Parts: sequence; structure tokens; C-alpha cells
Amino acid sequence: AKIYFENLKNSSFELPKIFDGRENIFLRFTIKHQRAHQIIKEAWSKNILIGDWYTSPIAPRDTKLEKMKYKVGSCPTAEKLSKIVFNLPTHINISQNAVKKIVAFLKNFD
Repeated sequence: AKIYFENLKNSSFELPKIFDGRENIFLRFTIKHQRAHQIIKEAWSKNILIGDWYTSPIAPRDTKLEKMKYKVGSCPTAEKLSKIVFNLPTHINISQNAVKKIVAFLKNFD
């Protein structure tokens, strides 16, 4: 997460909030960008695995919203966020080189 913060802090990506006086641990490093879905698609085409877990107001994305009795427009914030968020990997097996490759890729969208 530190490399993401250091390299994307002055970019067009909205990064997670850091809380002073706390130890910040990122199970998910969720960022926002207006072209999130385009970024995800291009990343996958380059074998860069970034997460798209939140592409629907109800997860997982293949959930039948009507079966959940979800009404479009009933959660406008969730609907908006599902269009602009994606996750960067922070798992134990991600190398610093892989993170730097992800950062370099993302800077093309800045």
C-alpha cells in the first residue's frame, strides 16, 4: 500500500483515506477513477490483475438484483461507487516489482 500511496498521491486517482493516530492496514486498496471499468479491462488484457469486486450495488456482480428486491435508484451512492471503484492487490504474494508495474500502468490514465 505504501508504494501505491507514494506514487499515486498526486494523480487523478482518489486514494483511500489515512487516519492519523491509527495503524492503517489495507485488506483491499480500493481507489476511485471515472474510467474504472476501462482501466480494469485494459489491465486484464495486459495480464495485470486488479480487482473488480464492487461493480454492482450488491455483490457479487452476477446477483440478480430483482430477486434481491433491489430497486435501481434506491442506493444511489452504491450505484455511483460501483462505476468508479476498483482494488489494487495487497496480498502477501504481490512483489514490489509487480506493484511498480501496476503503478506505471495506472499512470497512463492520469
